[in-house]
Order: sequence, then C-alpha cells, then structure tokens
Amino acid sequence: MEYLLTRNNTNGANVGVIPIVGMGGVGKTTLAQLIYKDRRVDECFELKAWVWASQQFDVTRIVDDVLKKINAGTCGTKEPDESLMEYAEPGSKIVVTTRNEDVAKGTQTVIPSHYLKGICDEDCWQMFARHAFSGASSGAVSHLETFGREIARKCKGLPLAAKTLGGLLHSVGDVKQWEQISKSRMDYVFEKNRVITSWMAQGFLVQSRGDEEMEEIGDKYFNDLVSRSLFQQSLYAPSYFSMHDLTSDLAEYMSGEFCFKFVMDGESSSGLEGENSGRLPERTRHLSITSTLYDGVSKIFPRIHGVQHLRTLSPLTYVGGIDSEVLNDMLTNLKRLRTLSLYRWSYKSSQLPNSVGDLKHLRHLDLSQTLIKRLPESVSTLYYLQTLLLRECRHLMELPSNISNLVNLQHLDIEGTNLKEMPPKMGKLTKLRTLQYYVVGKESGPSMKELGKLSNIRKKLSLRNLRDVANAQDALDANLKGKKKIEELGLMWDGNTDNTQHEREVLERLEPSENVKQLVITGYGGTMFPGWFGNSSFSNMVALTLSG
Repeated sequence: MEYLLTRNNTNGANVGVIPIVGMGGVGKTTLAQLIYKDRRVDECFELKAWVWASQQFDVTRIVDDVLKKINAGTCGTKEPDESLMEYAEPGSKIVVTTRNEDVAKGTQTVIPSHYLKGICDEDCWQMFARHAFSGASSGAVSHLETFGREIARKCKGLPLAAKTLGGLLHSVGDVKQWEQISKSRMDYVFEKNRVITSWMAQGFLVQSRGDEEMEEIGDKYFNDLVSRSLFQQSLYAPSYFSMHDLTSDLAEYMSGEFCFKFVMDGESSSGLEGENSGRLPERTRHLSITSTLYDGVSKIFPRIHGVQHLRTLSPLTYVGGIDSEVLNDMLTNLKRLRTLSLYRWSYKSSQLPNSVGDLKHLRHLDLSQTLIKRLPESVSTLYYLQTLLLRECRHLMELPSNISNLVNLQHLDIEGTNLKEMPPKMGKLTKLRTLQYYVVGKESGPSMKELGKLSNIRKKLSLRNLRDVANAQDALDANLKGKKKIEELGLMWDGNTDNTQHEREVLERLEPSENVKQLVITGYGGTMFPGWFGNSSFSNMVALTLSG
C-alpha cells in the first residue's frame, strides 16, 4: 500500500505497475478487490477502473474497457492507447493479478512482484467449516470435525479450495465419505525429466521447427505449466514437483476413463467400483496405481489383462511382492504399452521376465530403485525405446550385450548402478543424450573409440577406470573436446600407479570442451598437470575438484 499511495513512481515513469502473483485460488483477486475498495485509494486517486482480462488476452479490448469506465465520451475519437495516456498522470498505478510469472516480469516494474502465499491451516479450517457446516448443529460439527480438519489441511492454504470443498460437502452427512476424502492421497511428487520423457514416449511433443530438440520442447511445456501454477515446485526437493489437489481433481475429471487411477488402501480400494467392479474400462489408455499394501498390486494385475490397448502403466507409490510369473502374464497381454514404469517395484525374482521384449511399441522403461541384477537380452529388441531408467539399481552389474541395437535410445540413466564394463559397440547409440558414466574397458583402444562416437551426450559424464588406458593416444579417441554439451565432467583413476608420465599423457589427451562448468579429477597419479589445465578458454569453469 505504501508504494501504491506514493505520488511518484520509482522508475520515473507516469505509470507504476504492481504485480500480484500466485497460484489459482490463493486469493489474488480478493486482495486486489480489497485494495480497490480501500478508502485511502479513493482519497489518493480521482479515477479508477476495474477490468477483467479473459483467457484470450486482448490489449485493445482491455484499454477500451478502461476508457469506458473512466470516461465513455473519449471512446472511438482517437487511438485507444493515446486516449488512455491522457489520464496517466504521474503517480498512476496499475495492479495486475496473474498466475504466470512471465506476465509479472513483462510489466517491467521496478518493485518486486508480490507473491501471495496460502493461509495457515487454522484459517483454512475456519473457512472450510463456515461453508461446510452453515446452519448445522454443533453436534454435527463435532461429529465430523476430525475428518474436516484433515480435509482442510489438504487444501494447502488455498482459500478457494477450502470454500469449494466446504460447499460441496455441505449436504454430505455420511461419515464414511468424509473419512475417505480425508485419507485421499494426491500429494505424489514427480521429477521433471521423467514427465518430459513420458511425454516423448506418448508423442505429445510437437516440433514446430526441424532443429528443435524434443527435450527442449518438453522443457518449455513443463515450465509453462509451472508458471501457470498447474505444477508446483516441491519445498523439499527443487527437482521435484507436485499438483495441487484441485488441479489433480480437475485433470482426473476431464480425462474420464481415458486416464484411470486405481487406489488400494488397507481393506478398501477405489477406482474399480460399481459398473467397473473387477475390471478396467475398455477406453482406459493410461493407468496409475497406488497401494499401501505390500502385495496389493498383485491383486490388481488380473483386472488389467483385458485392457489390451493400455499405453501407460505406472505406480505412484512403492509396490512390493510382485511375483515374476504374475508380471510375465501381465506383460504378455499389454503389447501396446509405450510407457512402463516399474519404479521401486519389489520382485520376488532379481530379473525381468523375457516377455518384456514383446512390448515392441515401448518407448519408456523405468526400472529405477529395483533389485534387478541383470536385464534380459530381450530388452535389446525394443527398437523404439527412447528412455531406459536404471537409477539406483545397485545390484545391476552389467547391461545387455546387444544394447547397441537400441538405435533410438536417447536417455540411459545409470546413476547409482555398479556396472563393471560397458557393452560392445556402444558407439552405435548415436542419439544418446543421457549417460552419467562410462567404464573404460580392458581393451582401451576400441572402448575409447566407441565413446568418441557418442557426440550428443550432455550435462554430465564421468569416465571410470582410466588406469586401464594402455596407450595414451587412445584417450584422444574419446573426443571429449568435441562433446560441447557436457557441463559436468569427471575423470577417475582407480588403484595405484608407478607410471606418472603415462598418467599425465593420458590426461593431456582428455582435454574437455570449453563449455565444461564443473571438472572433478579423482585418483590422478601424475606429478604435473597438462598444459590445457590453466587455459583461459575455460571461462565457463566454476568448480574444479581434485581428490584421492
């Protein structure tokens, strides 16, 4: 209010802009209305106008609407923006409410945007109760208060959510329904990269230009959803995001049977009830599963068999107790899958069934944080596979020997695995963008040549077992200098050496691209560093770590 009521704008312009930014339902419009109706505003400004901007943003219409509010006689006599500026005396202010941070940035205001946060749990409960228990007896309130407070907590400080849910539950007196809503789980968090690669698998990303990369398009889509508050960044892990309950409810409603969520919690389950009891709707293409039972998913699998057109199968929680035979039977019937996530699924077997190779349309396979020790060779027949996620598969020691057949593979996430060597002919994976580390083979010549062909690797790469490089010239074949999109590079020597000169010659030939920002060298046994080490061309370098 202090800035709003000052006669001069800090940037010297006649008009100052005050953006109010926040997700839908947090109270941006309510705050703007309170400001607009404030007595001090009436005393400070002779003219004021309230204008709604629709989803189809039209500057001309908005200017016309403002002119009509302040002086209808000027409309149509001259250009709208000229007419409006006649009234823009020094000290004029515009208050803008938006969910989109880019809109706020585009106003070029000198003062920071006002980011509106949610209300506290107690205030949220009071607002919820006001609408849910309007006209109800005190006995009815006490009867449902425990569940009501939990529902209000799930509103996460959004007044609109509390008001809407309270109104919807006003006529619901069944305690069981209140309890079920209070226990609903919609707080699932997800990683940005996983979502983007899933979009790729389903063909949701469209190139408007031939030189655009799918990941860049997906990144724009995702950031747009974040800026519109449809996705929220997690407070606990910046790389994770979530959807607010209201947004999740709306998405679930709009998708109908096309996207289906099955929930199994204790003795109860939801999703397959009434007409759908015992089976999935035939129209279902994307299925997610939530279960708090160790073997809950095994009970769900028989109901999946009939849905032969299923394209996505994904858990939203930890899933355990999966028998290899049960998984094999299920995969045999789901041959149109494009996305299969077995993330954190616990098998009674340490390997996937060979039937995974029958999923010829599969683009995205997530086996992260599972106990698998090896992948079946049939994985190498998944010609269209774009993404293979093996993160934190700590028992995994090797990749399929024919993985080089996956010529469309773009993301091979092996972070947290313990591979002893790389499969032969890795250089055929020319589309590969994600590969966190590369293990130099005993025959270092061919091994480094294969690495040299992987020119599209980006962001992060670590070379392991560099002590196995027999000929220093082999290191040059890795072509690290040509890998322009690597930002984090690790060079690791294992064991001890007496040949310090050889180590230096190897490092000399491992000169990276000038785009590297972080360089980590571990176990290097040379007594001197190479000439490129202090080169001024590495101006992007922000961190250099030497250890061991």
